[in-house]
Amino acid sequence: MGRGGRLPGRSRDAASPVHRSAARFPNGYGVHTGRSFLGLTGTVRWERRRIVGGRIVCRTVHDQGSSGHCGGLPGSAGCALGASQVTGLASIRLTRHGGAGLLSIIVPTYNERENVVQLTDRIAEAVSIPYEIVFVDDSDDDTPAILAALARQRPQVRFVHRTSQRGLGSAVVEGFHLAQGHLLAVMDADLQHPPQLLMDMVRAAEAGADVVIPSRFVPGGSDGGLNGFRKLVSWTARMLARLLLHRVRPVRDPTSGFFLIRRSVVEGIDMQPIGWKILIEILVKGRYRRVVEIPYTFAARAAGESKMGLREPWEYLIHLGRLVAASPEDRRFWLYCLVGASGVVVNFTVYWFLVRLAHWPVPTAGAAAALCAMISNFLLNDRLTWRERKGGWLGA
Repeated sequence: MGRGGRLPGRSRDAASPVHRSAARFPNGYGVHTGRSFLGLTGTVRWERRRIVGGRIVCRTVHDQGSSGHCGGLPGSAGCALGASQVTGLASIRLTRHGGAGLLSIIVPTYNERENVVQLTDRIAEAVSIPYEIVFVDDSDDDTPAILAALARQRPQVRFVHRTSQRGLGSAVVEGFHLAQGHLLAVMDADLQHPPQLLMDMVRAAEAGADVVIPSRFVPGGSDGGLNGFRKLVSWTARMLARLLLHRVRPVRDPTSGFFLIRRSVVEGIDMQPIGWKILIEILVKGRYRRVVEIPYTFAARAAGESKMGLREPWEYLIHLGRLVAASPEDRRFWLYCLVGASGVVVNFTVYWFLVRLAHWPVPTAGAAAALCAMISNFLLNDRLTWRERKGGWLGA
């Protein structure tokens, strides 16, 4: 069938949230039955969708050959399941335009069965504009069944249950793809982020902010919900990000998991999420002019357990390294610093060799060592630091 023809499947009118099958992708990419573009790299995945009352209320996504189950209620009436082959989410580019006037609230969840209903209730009480809640669930408890029940009862709730891919960063980006709003808010499911702030965040965006971050570290904010060790980890992560990445430095709370952005900030941006601090990647790669931070108090966890372990700090360091490498300004700055440090090593090494082993006079050895260090710095900067701008005196 040609690219413009209709594929077998459901059709919809323009106002319906149930999507017509997309045109066929180029050979090898399979067919995706939704309208969001999920990227064209990574492993082949399969997707199962649950339709209840004419709405897509859940999707179950798993890698080819892995086991998975539908996140809806087994055997529920009005359920139609279909499989489609899509590609993985190793690198993600958001291209779809969202609906004006709609707030999409993305909530990553992992074993949060005690909190999701209460969070949904609090959001309903706090938000006074059209909104949707998109849960991206990686749980291995009965959280998917609770989310399925919520999705059946409340038209604002949708969710996807992922059976093989996990990680807060990738969950947030997948939520961006599922979201239909022009404003995208992200918050945790553990009730430590107050839904009452959502409308303040929306008003800040309406006043011209591209990124709105409830901050624990501006006047009036507090991180009282963290214990001493978690405060130390949070401070270290925050300082590292502000030290290494120049676009992050003006932001007081760049590691926050609670924020709102305009969809245009991340449209067309390749996101390669790893670990748990997706906001830093948005600040480094996103298209924005104005960031606003508003104070809030980080509350204690209401129920459940923290999901932070030894793996998350390591992934965070890897993520920072990737972001430095992806930013030309930061990469040049830190290469310049590294080359300068290597010059000190060259200087002392040559000086020690000439004085101790060759028995040169100290003034002569000092001058020769300094000359060697300058030549080393020049060659390394030409080869590494300024290579992108000049091509290098020595060639590529």
